[in-house]
Amino acid sequence: MGMVQLGVLLMINRDTYDRLRTSEAYADEFFLNVLTRSHPDLVHLEQDWAGLQYLLTEYQRHTPALQTLALSDLVTGKQYLQPGYDLGYGPVGYLSCQQVQALNSVLHRVSPAGVLDHFDPPRMNQQGVYPQYWESQHWEILWNAISAIRRFYHRAAIQSRAVLAFRY
Repeated sequence: MGMVQLGVLLMINRDTYDRLRTSEAYADEFFLNVLTRSHPDLVHLEQDWAGLQYLLTEYQRHTPALQTLALSDLVTGKQYLQPGYDLGYGPVGYLSCQQVQALNSVLHRVSPAGVLDHFDPPRMNQQGVYPQYWESQHWEILWNAISAIRRFYHRAAIQSRAVLAFRY
């Protein structure tokens, strides 16, 4: 088994975003602090990030009314924070305040039960959805993760915050 990839969502303000985009040294220090201390504006998706991305994509694919925005952006971000900046498992994704608000408004129309209707552990494992050991008991973990994402994005939208999405 290889290294473990842990997914994280983090709310930030515009000043932090500007500093992260312009200074790699600041970004290095910022992420070190975020990952080594408790942070109230952070939600850990742990190893469930890819399962969530898969389920949101499948749900959206089967729900024509939700075709305007990519729900998988909730987990990955829409654009990159800095070209080439990587915490070990891909670039840091970013959603602007406006994108957070748009996704939050769509997220209120998303049924967690409908998303989890696409939970099919054998199929997810066959398709290589990380971490590739999905079992029926992961349903409850993903249910809790979807609920956490809904609360997180609701709070970010109310506070007019941007969001970083990354894996480390």
